Amino acid sequence: MSVVIVPVGFDMGPVYAEDGPADRTPIRYEVHLGGGPTDLTAIEYTAWRAAFADSAAHAKLEVDRARLERYLREEGHEPAGRIADPAPVVTALLEQDLLLEFDSDGDDLEEVFGVRRLYPRAEGMDSREDEPSYHDIGFDDQALCAVQPNAYTAWSFGLTEATLWGACEMVAEIADSDLQPGQDPVTLTTLDVAKDVANSLPLLLSTKAAFLDLLNYELSRIIEPMPFPPRDRLVSPTGKPPVIVPVGLRLGYEFFEVDPAGWDDERLRVHFGDRLLELPDEEAVVWSAAFDDPLRHAEHGVTRASLEDDLRDHPLVGDPADVVERLLDRGLLAEFEPVDGPLEELFRSVQLYPLGEGLGNSPDDPTMYRIGNRGETWLAVPPEVYLIWSYSLTGRSLWSACADLAEGYDEDLRPGEVPAGFSADEFARDVAAVLPALIATRCAFIDPLNYFL
Repeated sequence: MSVVIVPVGFDMGPVYAEDGPADRTPIRYEVHLGGGPTDLTAIEYTAWRAAFADSAAHAKLEVDRARLERYLREEGHEPAGRIADPAPVVTALLEQDLLLEFDSDGDDLEEVFGVRRLYPRAEGMDSREDEPSYHDIGFDDQALCAVQPNAYTAWSFGLTEATLWGACEMVAEIADSDLQPGQDPVTLTTLDVAKDVANSLPLLLSTKAAFLDLLNYELSRIIEPMPFPPRDRLVSPTGKPPVIVPVGLRLGYEFFEVDPAGWDDERLRVHFGDRLLELPDEEAVVWSAAFDDPLRHAEHGVTRASLEDDLRDHPLVGDPADVVERLLDRGLLAEFEPVDGPLEELFRSVQLYPLGEGLGNSPDDPTMYRIGNRGETWLAVPPEVYLIWSYSLTGRSLWSACADLAEGYDEDLRPGEVPAGFSADEFARDVAAVLPALIATRCAFIDPLNYFL
């Protein structure tokens, strides 16, 4: 029996008041937990963040409540440092569902996983050539962790299922659907898969390759698949060229444990809705190139024409225009004009998922909220975009997230306050302005709504 303790929720970082001295302290710390933000004190936030601290021990299933409390008492963590009596703080976080205790080899995992969902916080990388049963997760050439196939599949497609237990059911059902040459069929139960996932979960969460979210809100269910890509190209009435962005989550290349004779060449795998797509070299090069140059993306300078020009002399790409058109037709690339063009049809057909972590605002620039990884800022966005970036996954679509924020913006007004009267389109416009940079910096990905919950 290995009873472990893990953090639940998505880090949103400190919140500083807009005015005050340069050395002022945050007024609170925020963690995304299910359908809304949870405000923590410095001591609570310290204890919660400490649950991520020792990924090597998490990998060995050695982090239990006693070890976490000892770490807080003897070593401490930012921002509050050592805590003389951490037990009441840990208890409070457990009661708020911000920490979770469970037996990673227990038979009650349906109860644990049935009220939570697992989301990626990073990209899938190539499987290991020397250990092909392991799959790395990280960014570019920086691996955060490596897990075995069942946990990797649950990690990469858990968001398409209503719960993490449902994701384990899905993995068990498809266990024999993609056998490699020479492999024998394997019969797996959902509990078998859940135990595999449970044993990898502390490592996935502590390295911030994934986050576990509490399902404390009603899931939006898709009645019919959304057409994707949208039927009409979303162009500006003023004739501005639309920007172009990739759609889906990179899952890397896979090496085979057995002789792959008779199989296709290795192909880049992409999570795309409820499907695992494999792109041949030509398409993989073009799709990957659409992430390049985040600064130019931030300036809305990456268009179909610029992408084709960049690939004109690439040795693996014959006709860039033809490949770009194919990827647009399949929805792996999307075009929109962020300033003047229509957005609703596209935003109704995709969901926005956060990657990395929220770093909050800062005393130097309290009006902008930072997104990054391990304390390094990759991008800064306005507060409304920051909220949508974190909470879009709890709504029906990216458009719904913008509409929900517009509807809730004027709730609970103080006496004498004038309603702002924002519209969904105004918030969608704010998101569209930074969406190319969000995707190019790997702070987020968009996914087509072609699956059912």
